[in-house]
Amino acid sequence: MESKNYFLAISGLINELILNKNINITKYSIKSGYPEHYIKFLEEENNVIIADPIKAFYSKIGSVEIQWDSANGDLDLFGEINIVDIDQFLNLKNYQEYWMRRFNENNDEEQNKFMLMAKPFDYFNSDETEITFFKQTDNQIKDELYYFKSGYGYSKLNLSIDEYFDKTIETKGLTKWQELFLIGKFEEIQNSVKMIFNKDN
Repeated sequence: MESKNYFLAISGLINELILNKNINITKYSIKSGYPEHYIKFLEEENNVIIADPIKAFYSKIGSVEIQWDSANGDLDLFGEINIVDIDQFLNLKNYQEYWMRRFNENNDEEQNKFMLMAKPFDYFNSDETEITFFKQTDNQIKDELYYFKSGYGYSKLNLSIDEYFDKTIETKGLTKWQELFLIGKFEEIQNSVKMIFNKDN
């Protein structure tokens, strides 16, 4: 079975945002994926086994950064996608302190322990710090995404990397989609996306 073309899907989303007159795309970049031998090197270097779907994703996409807001001055209308480079995803030494700060503003000892097993994948809504992440259990990183929000802790999203990516494309990264999905109100985001993106461009 042919693997999904993640890179093409993200490129298409960027193009769609650029062409939409209701949207100001303020930042965008996409980095191509890594060869299999490099991902294998990272596994060995960090003594982890990464689930095959995650490795397949990172073989197509290295990282993604997209930010957009309303062209009509609506401050509550914005989207953000920051899919983390696999080096940061694995929390190599150069990035550990950065992620500690994002997850744990008060430097709580228990929260720091939690951070050691969390592998950030996507972060958004920087005002409140919201992050989706994988958990490392022993030396394994499974294809199961969790959601973290500053002040609220974390919950399992029940989404694989592939399902998460599909919903990111569907929602264009519109803020709050992860939280609304978690509480069973994803339809609200779907309706908002239709209203925003079905307007005349």
